[in-house]
Amino acid sequence: MSFHLATVALAFLAFLGLPSAADLIDIGSVTQATLVFEDDFDPARRVPHVLKVFLRVRNTHDSAVSWVANSVRDIEAELRGPNGVPAPSPDEMVVVSIGSSDGEFVIPYGSRLDWLISHGGISFTDSKDLNGQLAVMVGGKVWLVPLDNANSYALQVRVHGNPWGRSGDAPRPDNVELLFDVPPTNIKLAR
Repeated sequence: MSFHLATVALAFLAFLGLPSAADLIDIGSVTQATLVFEDDFDPARRVPHVLKVFLRVRNTHDSAVSWVANSVRDIEAELRGPNGVPAPSPDEMVVVSIGSSDGEFVIPYGSRLDWLISHGGISFTDSKDLNGQLAVMVGGKVWLVPLDNANSYALQVRVHGNPWGRSGDAPRPDNVELLFDVPPTNIKLAR
């Protein structure tokens, strides 16, 4: 019964042109976002070590949290080297086209989501040995870092999207806003 009353109240607020409770709540204030790293090792690949990056979002709200975002276009990433300076992308790296589309994400009350925000699809024009390298690809950016020194690199991620949205909601990019801003996090690989 209370669910139906809440639905009617939100519809009435929308009818009056007043903001709903969801419009007033910042997703960042009702979630905790962190980065989790995993070495995706496959000896058959040209770059055997590819970093899987998960955006772990924990729901601390009193109900479900939802948003719509594109896993390539809506993610900004910056990798900083051991000296804190942004790491460059190698010239010999070619990123193969990665299909992307808007996805709807929902985290139920009391739950968390580990969203894989990294991608594969990397090829090289150079024939050098890449065995001791770790490939990192988040959003539309790609880096190679020395595997033995990977923990001295830090990744910062910002995710934009349509808060409290569902696929097919209001037109984009008018409703796009910063959803999650994860500060530089050192890469930690379980070995």
